[in-house]
Amino acid sequence: MATSVSSTSSTTTLDSYYVNLINQIMETEQTKLNTLTADKDSIEVKKAVYTDLSSKLSSLQSQVKALISTETGYSLNPDPKAAVSNVETDSTVLTATSSSSALIGTYNLSVTTLAKQHSVRSDRQAATNQALNLAGKFTIGGAETRSAQTQATIEDTVAAFGTAEVTSSKGQLGSGDYYVEVRQNGAWQFRLVDADGNPVSILKADGSGSATTSWQTIPDGATNYDTGRGLTIDFGDDRDLYQAGNRTNNNAAKVSYTAQGASITVNATDTLQDVANLINEGVYGEGNEVSASIVDNHLVITSKYTGADHAILASGQPLVALGLLTSGGEYKNELTPASDAQFTINGMPITRSTNTGLTDVLPGITLNLADDAEGKSATLTVSTDLDAKKNAVTAFINSFNSLETYLTQKTTSTKVDDQKYERGALAGESNIVTLRYDLQRMAYTNITNAGQYKSLAELGITIGDNFQIKLSDASKLENALRSNPNDVKDLLDAKMAEMNDLLTRFTGDTGMVSLSQDAISDEEDQIQNKIDAENDRLTKRKEALTAQYADIQAQMTSLTYLQQTLSALGTFNITT
Repeated sequence: MATSVSSTSSTTTLDSYYVNLINQIMETEQTKLNTLTADKDSIEVKKAVYTDLSSKLSSLQSQVKALISTETGYSLNPDPKAAVSNVETDSTVLTATSSSSALIGTYNLSVTTLAKQHSVRSDRQAATNQALNLAGKFTIGGAETRSAQTQATIEDTVAAFGTAEVTSSKGQLGSGDYYVEVRQNGAWQFRLVDADGNPVSILKADGSGSATTSWQTIPDGATNYDTGRGLTIDFGDDRDLYQAGNRTNNNAAKVSYTAQGASITVNATDTLQDVANLINEGVYGEGNEVSASIVDNHLVITSKYTGADHAILASGQPLVALGLLTSGGEYKNELTPASDAQFTINGMPITRSTNTGLTDVLPGITLNLADDAEGKSATLTVSTDLDAKKNAVTAFINSFNSLETYLTQKTTSTKVDDQKYERGALAGESNIVTLRYDLQRMAYTNITNAGQYKSLAELGITIGDNFQIKLSDASKLENALRSNPNDVKDLLDAKMAEMNDLLTRFTGDTGMVSLSQDAISDEEDQIQNKIDAENDRLTKRKEALTAQYADIQAQMTSLTYLQQTLSALGTFNITT
């Protein structure tokens, strides 16, 4: 193959003889580059090995930590499992979820009635879009005026309750019973809670205009505190006479509050649709909300919430004219009475205003009564989730074996044929070789502790072929987790802490693997710099040889031309 050589005056194409000669010389001079390239390839292999090793070490350490009770993400203390059984065919009756605070046990649940929304209707009207020829006012979703009936006081702490205009963006309180809980926590503090003990959002006592559900300091010299939500509280002005009180001990001031309902004005030209829209646009106390619809020319009013405490309160002549109320103020056509859910658990009667999201019946359990639960029963079993715990142990075993297999492959020599052995990429790394044997030792040696278990073998975890560990007896592990969970915890805490300390020496930014990776990267950079320098030298060397042989070729060409000229003149004969 010819090579073209350019100069300022002309371009010369080297004869293949000279090209081959240059290639032979360059092939000889490329020995050093070949050695450097082979070194780089070897380093890249080692770099990949350390990357894989780092991943496997991190994976094992993650599974090890999951078995140490003091570590975040501890896996042997999963939430107990809630299961529903003994349910009629094609029925649901109950669903339940559990948390870590759930208590192990069996609970027999029978539902008498479900909580229902209050729903009433009017008489059937002739049309929905024609004027009703009614004029006047009615109140719905509360009373004509708000009221606060004091049920109990704490002498010299909360003397009485009253009402005021609503000033908080949270709106008016809903009708129901409320308690003022008081405590001394450095200063005297209070909060308002509803009948279920849930903190209620009220204006802060600091006058900032913002609201809070938290405990807050009783204002100095306060005699009348405005919650901003339609209720006022009369505090005593002598703190030395204050007494602590809370709802659960019946030692808290109590008030029965009746919310003011939405006042609706009806004009003679209003239709049934207009009345429904006015009701839906009304402003109601929290929990007193209602909605209006029209079904078969009947005005239907439904409370937003279930429970007896959310019965619809209404009054006014237009509602009497519509046949929703009687002249005596009773509901003429009640579709569904407001009712609480009533059920028993292990024979104990329980009443709740809602059917779902019941978190205060069983500790750590959220109960949801299904729509088909009324008159039916089911069994709820809360048990230890052994599967989740076994999965955590199995994940550790798998990660341990994966690392052990990898270390075996990379730290030992493999026979290629009778005359040759191939060394593992990490065979010369004494720290890695030691790591392999230390992990094996930790897996099968006993520990000394006060618990029942001294070794992993007592949990059914044994050493098999090629130093792999396996769950050889799952029943041992299950029985231990079920019967002696604390002793299992003590054994694994000790074993896994020892492994974690060992692995920590190799993992993380300051671990041996990371430091080795940094050293390998530095070595790779140095070799690459040498390769770049050698490539540059060889390029310049080839350019010099090409120029040199181009000159020789040019000279030989000139001599050939000279010979041909002289031969033509018959004077000289030059043999090349």
